[in-house]
Amino acid sequence: MFALVLAGGVIYTLPYLRQTFHRGLREALDLTNAELGNLNSLFGVVAMLAYFPGGWLADRVSARLLLALSLLATGLAGLWYAQFPSYEVMLGIHAFMGVSTILTFWAALIKATRAWGGRHEQGRAFGILDGGRGVVEAILAMVATGVFAWFGSGARGLSTAITMYAVAHLVAAALVAILAPDGGRSTSRPSESEGWRKRLVVLRMPVVWMHAGVIFFAYCAFWGTHDFNAFAVEGLGQSEVFGATLATFRTWLRPVAAIAAGVFADRLRSSTVIGASFLVAAAGFVALAAHPKDALVLLWIDVSVVALAVFALRGIYYALLEEARLPMHLTGTAVGFVSVLGYTPDIFVPQLTGWLFDTYPGAEGHRYFYVLLAIGAVVGFACTRAIRRCARPRSSS
Repeated sequence: MFALVLAGGVIYTLPYLRQTFHRGLREALDLTNAELGNLNSLFGVVAMLAYFPGGWLADRVSARLLLALSLLATGLAGLWYAQFPSYEVMLGIHAFMGVSTILTFWAALIKATRAWGGRHEQGRAFGILDGGRGVVEAILAMVATGVFAWFGSGARGLSTAITMYAVAHLVAAALVAILAPDGGRSTSRPSESEGWRKRLVVLRMPVVWMHAGVIFFAYCAFWGTHDFNAFAVEGLGQSEVFGATLATFRTWLRPVAAIAAGVFADRLRSSTVIGASFLVAAAGFVALAAHPKDALVLLWIDVSVVALAVFALRGIYYALLEEARLPMHLTGTAVGFVSVLGYTPDIFVPQLTGWLFDTYPGAEGHRYFYVLLAIGAVVGFACTRAIRRCARPRSSS
């Protein structure tokens, strides 16, 4: 489990670097908000195409090999990233990371975690995974923010911070190759026709479609937490270091929320905790949309509420696979499918925010964004209730 936490905590720091260094990236790369959004959107498009075959791959290839290969490839890409190449090269790097962090990584990580948790401790398993990932990300973000500030909050400091992230990937690749389990793959090798029949079985399950909806709206909310830095700096007039500190603080709330949500999910029900988290997130986004400019104490409170709710969602939404009684042998395929739909915010949210922030400068664009996220959280709550209704007859039989 330590190996899985380490791998999961490191792997997405580079594709989502803008959540901590939004303005620094724009200035170092000389990009507009829209162009910076294009980088993440391209990553999201490639990731969407990679999720489903990645589920197929996770049922057939060693988890240790897949995880180590992903970390190695992403770390090498990060070393190039740190040189601040041209916009066109940066597009290529983000497309490559869409493959290296998804195709050979994501479904293998989720399937291995579900197997580790067994039937009755899915909340604990996924809570530890996401909470542990949060600790790793928070430590790295804290170190990177310190490096960035030490070198004068400019291009040199940002390049050094990115290099630090890349080296962390390479170290994690070596440790995962030694420590990670070699499981997570099927012992049988079904024919291609049997493989397609298995995929079609998953597509016919209503609960799988509802699960995709839960992940979709939870992930939209997660993108809202990426905006804390930019909102503080561009919307409220705070310094870049203040924004990076706020983003790092929000990262430290992830392990608290994920592990606590996992404990409550095993004692109550995953759908109950997820539904409540959606409603709290909706209220928090409404509060951010109405946030007064000079109320910094209130900003820390609002950020804390939203971050705790969103990280609770992310920590346990895959525990719904067990509550819905999805067969273990379909896990890789189901994760691949729900990820294709659930993580499409990676494609359109950067485009949306880029357009909003360029069209409505300052705080106004951020406020519109938070209102949309509040509406999405309410719809996510409805999807969670639908899963509970679908799963009830099966769980009582």
